[in-house]
Amino acid sequence: MPVALYALAIAGMAGVCLVPMRFWSLIRRIRAGSVQRESLLVRLTDLLLGASVALSVCVAWDNMPVVFRCLGQSECTANRAGALLRLAVFGFTVVVVEVLWLVRRIAISKSHAAT
Repeated sequence: MPVALYALAIAGMAGVCLVPMRFWSLIRRIRAGSVQRESLLVRLTDLLLGASVALSVCVAWDNMPVVFRCLGQSECTANRAGALLRLAVFGFTVVVVEVLWLVRRIAISKSHAAT
């Protein structure tokens, strides 16, 4: 169990950069107008990806200040493991975003292969 917690915490650390990149890429794709030309499956994965990015941002909004306060000022939860747990919760949402990003890429490649 601790290995999974550490792995999710590392994903949370990477998510500080990955989630804004995925959000920006999704917004840029929608603004380019390429969504109207895609299949229903690609549109559905875009909708799910947008919802998961929004969820990830909400989790980060709640958890990241506590994590940074713990790292910078030593004002943590009951112990330092609380900050690690909060980072792991954010890491879980990052893993969900990345899995949906992969599903979206597969759906786009299948949609382009069918045409």
